[in-house]
Amino acid sequence: LSQNDNSGILQSKVIMFLHRMVPGFGAEFAKFAPPICSQLMKQAKNPRNMVEVLQLISQVVREYSSDFYASMDPMLFPLLQTTEKYLATLAKPTIANDSSTLTHEQNEYLSLQRSLFVFFYDLVIAHLSSVLFSPMNMPHLQNILAFLSDGATIPHPICQKTCILTLAQLTRNWIPASAESRPAVRSVLTGMGVTLNQDIVDPQPTRWELLNKIVKSPSDRYAQVPEPVKLAFIRFLFETATESSFKALFQPHITTQDAGCLALITCVCGFHLTLAARLGMDWLLFVKQVFLLNANCPPQVGNEYISAILVTPDITPKRLRSIFINLFIAKK
Repeated sequence: LSQNDNSGILQSKVIMFLHRMVPGFGAEFAKFAPPICSQLMKQAKNPRNMVEVLQLISQVVREYSSDFYASMDPMLFPLLQTTEKYLATLAKPTIANDSSTLTHEQNEYLSLQRSLFVFFYDLVIAHLSSVLFSPMNMPHLQNILAFLSDGATIPHPICQKTCILTLAQLTRNWIPASAESRPAVRSVLTGMGVTLNQDIVDPQPTRWELLNKIVKSPSDRYAQVPEPVKLAFIRFLFETATESSFKALFQPHITTQDAGCLALITCVCGFHLTLAARLGMDWLLFVKQVFLLNANCPPQVGNEYISAILVTPDITPKRLRSIFINLFIAKK
């Protein structure tokens, strides 16, 4: 690329050409992606160029995931570093759900941030989530999880939905069904200093089977997740992700009159069903006795929400959404 391409227009055209090459070269393109994308990252002239690089990598991940693990591993951290460098140069939007009120810089920030969220979503959906805890990327895992958790609470339903879907898929990929994960969950809660009262009758095993059928089992082999990663992730789900999932919907811009907001509420309810299926009764008790109590939620509301997950026949994210709206949003 010409060093005189100060506007980044030439790089944009090159990336457009590469997008066309991906289907033509097939899986072979994955072998050349690291040096190509590394060069594109180094020579990006503006945030728009970085958005285009992220979109190119996402395309390769979606189409040729099985051939891309070895290529993605060394590329992940430099990709994050470069994206964060550009984000730091832009004005962060304060109200992002109405793009008409944003400046050009704020729109660029949102576009780059959203592209990074989508990249992580594509990575996880393509069953490449284990690249996040490879020896090279393990030191950055907590920062990545925090980035996704924070993204779930920004005032932009599309970004929020992408982050919630990514966290839900990671939970399905990395945590086994509740019966198997219980010892790890109890160990984490003990480490957190949390004591829960068993004030809800544990349902029949068939209920947990139903919940796990609803959230479906992953194609990733969660048994390959190292035990320290599993324990750290379970702690993150209790300490951070649970709060973020509720915070995502406890915001002024959330309304039942907007289709994007309704889709977000459905995603959050689907995430809650996933957490219940994977973390079991301990997560439900934690929500009721710790999180909702600390959020000054009336005990009756917590009881009704937990009961809905445990006893509603043929529970689905959409059915739980109606209950969530009645309990938490309609009364705002």
